Amino acid sequence: MTIIPGRTVGGALVASLLLACAKPPPVFPPPPPPLVLDYVVEVGDVLGIRVLGQSSLDDRVKVGPDGRITMAPIGSVEAAGKTLSELDAMLSERLARYVQKPHVTVFVREFANINVYVGGEVKRPGLIPLRSGMTSLMALFAAGGFKDTAQKEQVVVLRDAAAGRERIYTLDAPQVLAGRVADVTLEPYDVIFVPKSTIARIDLAVEQYIKRMLPFNLVATASYGYLANQPAAVTVLPTSSR
Repeated sequence: MTIIPGRTVGGALVASLLLACAKPPPVFPPPPPPLVLDYVVEVGDVLGIRVLGQSSLDDRVKVGPDGRITMAPIGSVEAAGKTLSELDAMLSERLARYVQKPHVTVFVREFANINVYVGGEVKRPGLIPLRSGMTSLMALFAAGGFKDTAQKEQVVVLRDAAAGRERIYTLDAPQVLAGRVADVTLEPYDVIFVPKSTIARIDLAVEQYIKRMLPFNLVATASYGYLANQPAAVTVLPTSSR
């Protein structure tokens, strides 16, 4: 690094910034796909119903504005406000009049009013409606996919685990696409964030810490490079005094 006399502190700051940008945090393996067991059914949800050993009774129903669903042969049933396990038990009990020892499983195919948020270096950041079985990459593609400045190896999934305690997972998207790493099955209100790539962050550091912070009598440009995952030295040249 070429250091301008009297600018040692500024040069050290730039070097520190570049080194920090070149060392992303380690990638941690994603958790196993979670099960949403205590979900409370809402109006507009689309539910799947399966009856063990009775495929003719399997159904796909939508919770109507009155909060009820209709299932043959038991008719109309109150669903909104009940958990999935409560619906399992209630439908099994009512179906027992027609089927010997039925075992009913209810699951959510489409959530009516639940979203996840995708932000950062994606083409269309914002809320994405959560669908049953949606993974982080599905949500990212629904948000338009990655920008060129995205750091695909460090996708962050932020989750409110319990009692307001957040959990953070990092995901290597290329490894997921290659089938080497499992994707993360999303839960209601998850946040997926894609940070800037190292190159983009170095460019941002140059913009913020060189062009904006160094005195105006220095050239407001800097050369920088990137080779073998190590940033090259930054050289700041003085201008001729006016």
